Amino acid sequence: MKLLIVSPAQKQNDGTPLRVKKAFLIPLSVYLLAGLTPREWDVRLINDYTDDIPFDEHFDLVGITATTLHSARGYEIAERFRRRGTKVVMGGFHPTLFPQEAQERCDAIVCGEAELVWPQVLDDALHGRLQKVYRADRFCDLVDQPTPRYDLIDQSKYINNVFAVEYSRGCPYNCEYCSVTQFYGNKYRFRPPSEVVRDIRASKQRFIGFVDDNIAGILPKSAELFEALIPQKIFWMSQVSIRLADDERVLALSARSGFRYAIIGLETLDPRNLAEVGKKNVNHVEEYVAKTKLFKKHGITVCANLMFGFDHDTPETFDKTYRFLVKNRFIPNPYIITPYPGTRLHERMKDAGRVLHHDYWKYTSYRTVFAPKHFTPEQLDALFLKFYGDSFSLGNSLKRFFHMLRFKFGFGQFMTQLALLINSLVVRKNVKKGILPYY
Repeated sequence: MKLLIVSPAQKQNDGTPLRVKKAFLIPLSVYLLAGLTPREWDVRLINDYTDDIPFDEHFDLVGITATTLHSARGYEIAERFRRRGTKVVMGGFHPTLFPQEAQERCDAIVCGEAELVWPQVLDDALHGRLQKVYRADRFCDLVDQPTPRYDLIDQSKYINNVFAVEYSRGCPYNCEYCSVTQFYGNKYRFRPPSEVVRDIRASKQRFIGFVDDNIAGILPKSAELFEALIPQKIFWMSQVSIRLADDERVLALSARSGFRYAIIGLETLDPRNLAEVGKKNVNHVEEYVAKTKLFKKHGITVCANLMFGFDHDTPETFDKTYRFLVKNRFIPNPYIITPYPGTRLHERMKDAGRVLHHDYWKYTSYRTVFAPKHFTPEQLDALFLKFYGDSFSLGNSLKRFFHMLRFKFGFGQFMTQLALLINSLVVRKNVKKGILPYY
């Protein structure tokens, strides 16, 4: 039995999928799905950003994983295969949020976490009894997860050969703009550290990217993982709350385990914005500098997730944030706040008549899809693009490189800084072309 698993690309303004020679990051979901698949299935994985989709080949089943951003392209792919009589199943955030819509475009859909239903999907497909909806009735406990099929990764198709690994899911914060809590639940769930180590060893890589939304959600649990990572002699990156710096002992332990690149959701410099979106109990603007200095003290580079377009933002917000960014030598990761379906932000803006459209393929987080309070959408887009370009200027990129280039932290720190410099130059080139790094 032949199974094709497709990760759809983002559509461009002309309606065609964005194609690149190399994608930025290796995803986890498709390789984990392949790991869940019995070996009697012949599995092939396609990244729509870099690969041609083999529409003319025979497959017994096509699986498509789709976020809301990628759903339109996912439906196009599904339609072409279904016209040939090939059965198509779609899962991910979007079918879970919009099951009725997805049912009309696919032969079957998976709602919720695939681990609980994927074996049944494959067995039903094998025996010709595919159901319309497979719905996970709970959250999986993350124990005895299969090892992702790292052997199927073609490293030549990615700029960053950082292999993805997962430790935890879920988030109790339920920020207004975020859909993680709805999809993964409001409690942290953790994998056994021994199974995480097993996956890292299976990857045969020294550079690992954890896909957790917050790898330090519960510090004692995080410490267990960090202890298990120390003997592996790896270097790793992850999203993490600034609250990790509340316990410098655990922060130091994370650095000993190879933590070299922290993606921290600072979001905004205005406490009123944090209060409005429900993050005031997590982030405290007056602590940003002191807390992030602790990360740097232990050789961990800080990438600042930043959002623009909050109701208290004005054009001056961009200038203030830029000065803050340059002064503290943070790697910038900016977004325009976006009312994604399934979030409380979407409901609030929809009720106020501020959602401009539901062309979800435009919900990139790099363009305005709502009516801001103190900008026109065009003004917000222009200011955001200028901020992006200025932040990744050659001068700023080199200053950040030398700022964190500390040889006392060894080979991993040097390679991290070199990789970040190369990434910054790629982003700078793409921004000049109007391409922002959403692939």
